[in-house]
Amino acid sequence: MMRLLLCLLWLGLAPALLQAAPESVYDRVLRTGTLRVGYLASPPGVIKDPNTGKMTGIAVEALDRAAANLQLKTVYVEEAQWGTMIEGLVTGRYDIAMMAWASGARARLADFSMPLFYSAVNAYARPGDARFAPGVPLEKVLAAHPEIKIATVDGDVTEAIAQAKFPGSQTYSLPQNADIASLLLSVSTKKADLVFEEAPSAQYFLEHNPGTLRDVSGGKPVAVCPNILLLPRGQPEFKAMLDHALSELVDLGYVDTLIKKYEPFPGALLPLAPPYRVPGTTAK
Repeated sequence: MMRLLLCLLWLGLAPALLQAAPESVYDRVLRTGTLRVGYLASPPGVIKDPNTGKMTGIAVEALDRAAANLQLKTVYVEEAQWGTMIEGLVTGRYDIAMMAWASGARARLADFSMPLFYSAVNAYARPGDARFAPGVPLEKVLAAHPEIKIATVDGDVTEAIAQAKFPGSQTYSLPQNADIASLLLSVSTKKADLVFEEAPSAQYFLEHNPGTLRDVSGGKPVAVCPNILLLPRGQPEFKAMLDHALSELVDLGYVDTLIKKYEPFPGALLPLAPPYRVPGTTAK
C-alpha cells in the first residue's frame, strides 16, 4: 500500500484521490434534518393556496408525514414548471420534486420514488365534435379522420401515449413549460382536437371552463400512469430511505385516506393494490 501511495505521489495523483468525496444527498439531509422540496401545483397531488401559500394535497401530506417519521422537516423552496423540475434536482436546488408521472424521458435525468397512487388517463374532445361518436374506439376514429390533432407536451407522458397508442397521428405540440390548463385549452380553443389527461385535472378545468370538454374514452382509460416523486440520480441511500418511509404510509392505509380526502369524486384515483393475501382467502 505504501509503495502504491509513493507511486501516486510521484505521479501527482495522490492529492486528488485524498480529497474528500462530495456529500451525498442522504448525508446532507440527515446532517441538516431538512428535505428541500421543489413542487408544481397540480391538484390533487399538490395544492397551493394562492392567498396564504399553504401547501396541501396527497403528495404534500404524504411527504410531510414520511419526513416526520424520519425525524426530518420539509421545506418547500421553489415552485417549478414541467420543463424545469428536473433541472432543479440536477443543479441541487432541492432534494425532491413533486409530483409527476413516471416516464422514460424523465428517467434519463432523474430517479423515481415508489408510486403513491395511479392515474387513469382519459381522452377528451370538444362536446360538439361529431367525429368522436359514442361506442366507436379511438383507434377507428383517428384512422377514419387523419386530420385530427392530439395535443401533447414535448417530452411528456402525453407525447409518449400519442406515439405508443396512436402512431402516425398528427399532434399539436406544446413546449415543456406548458401547464395542464394550457394543454386542455388547446382543445377547447380548437388548436387541437383531442387531449389526454387524468380525470381529476379535467374535473378541475371543467369547474372553471364548464361545457368545454367531454370524455370520449368510451369507459376505458387510454393509459394508467404512476404518480411518483422525482429524486436526484445516483443517490441510492436517499431513495431507499424515502421509499421505505412512503411504503409504510401505503401499508398503514394513510395514503388511502389522503386519496379519499382529495379525490374530486369516488374512483377518480387508483390506489396501490396490497402486495399480500389475507390468510383464508383465495387469489382471484
